[in-house]
Amino acid sequence: MSEYDFSRTIVELINNDTGLDESSLDLISRGEEFMFRLRREVEERIQLENPLYGCGSCGQPVVIRSRKFSQNTHSMYFKHMHKSGDCPIKTDSNYTREEVQCMKYNGAKESKAHIELKNYIASYLKYDTRFADVRVESVIKGSGWSKKWKKPDISATLDGRKVVFEIQLSTTFLDVIVKREMFYKDEGISIFWIFSDLSPESSRATEKDVFFNNKTNALSIDKDSIARSLDSGEIVFKGFYKKPVFDVTTNKIQEVWDSKLVGFDDIKFDSVSHKPYFVSFSELNEKAQKDKEAEKIRLPLKEFKRLIFDKDQPYTARTSCAKSLHKVGLYNGMDIYSDLLNLSKALMSIKDGVVHFQNQKDKWAWLVNYVWQHHKCYWLVLLYVVDTYGRADMVFNPANNKLQEKRKAFKNGFKRDPEFNQKTEYYPLFSAMFPEIGDKLKKLM
Repeated sequence: MSEYDFSRTIVELINNDTGLDESSLDLISRGEEFMFRLRREVEERIQLENPLYGCGSCGQPVVIRSRKFSQNTHSMYFKHMHKSGDCPIKTDSNYTREEVQCMKYNGAKESKAHIELKNYIASYLKYDTRFADVRVESVIKGSGWSKKWKKPDISATLDGRKVVFEIQLSTTFLDVIVKREMFYKDEGISIFWIFSDLSPESSRATEKDVFFNNKTNALSIDKDSIARSLDSGEIVFKGFYKKPVFDVTTNKIQEVWDSKLVGFDDIKFDSVSHKPYFVSFSELNEKAQKDKEAEKIRLPLKEFKRLIFDKDQPYTARTSCAKSLHKVGLYNGMDIYSDLLNLSKALMSIKDGVVHFQNQKDKWAWLVNYVWQHHKCYWLVLLYVVDTYGRADMVFNPANNKLQEKRKAFKNGFKRDPEFNQKTEYYPLFSAMFPEIGDKLKKLM
């Protein structure tokens, strides 16, 4: 999490959108990732001359700054903008912000490491047929009446898309990053920020400003990527990304850093920001959420499936199972009756390709007729299971005209004949039992 810097931060803030007072300590306590995203938003609003926060004492715009707190964390604090007016709690520094910026940014641009990495990337792009018009340090002028311009390290077109590459080796100020990204976004150009030997766990603030605001994706050059590039003849990057993972031991979703080698065939582009990415955090998070949900229902579902095939099915076992299923939102009854157990056994038979009812081996016509006569209100579920697990010819023998007539009757009368009205009471349970049809059933709940 982000650490407090009590000696530096402006505690009392005013939110210029809501007009309400806010505490910087409350904001900082929400964690490092939140603060780096907020820091970015605050800087963008300043660039747009519409500051998000003002000092609670004087009302002047404030910015969020950070400094290294430990090996893996940064302390965050709010301060006045440079050259702001008088304020009782105003902070100060020995050098102007512009002086520090010039010393660090321009110095890094001229460093040997920066020049070598820039030339390394450009040399590969010039021989890659997907790229055209590869230029090093060529000025890009803003379109229309804009007098803005930028000189990226490398500019090119990738399969017709305008792209630029910026080598990020220095502790570039946030406003430099934001200005460049806003300029390229307005021009419809995709910007690749490239790091060298990146270690996300111990990254500097300027690096976090980039990847926390780009789906937590970061591209770096290191010895592994260089080796793969030499082998493949195409440039390859080491891609780092935040990966949400469900931890069974803690029953929580934890975010961990992972990495993979990334080529341009792996790159996608965000439709709004035009930024490149190779892994979608939201998709990984959705999978982690599904894993968490699956673990939550695993034991109750296992108990229910055991009950399905239990010959005795005693009352205490049924009520205990009903309680377990109810606790995880899969069932609302106090008892599990034979009709649900038999219907579930029929559906499990279709999934497994084996008729599980005693003395009914391979008697699929019997199973279909049983569901038709006793559970027609769940016929749609049966059809979904048959289709999903590829059991159509096995369950509905093409030579059995009566079975085909049942399918045809349901298809023709499903939406208008009350005889074929479908119930949804068991859909949560069936969605868990047969996750492949879960999305279909959830849409009907």
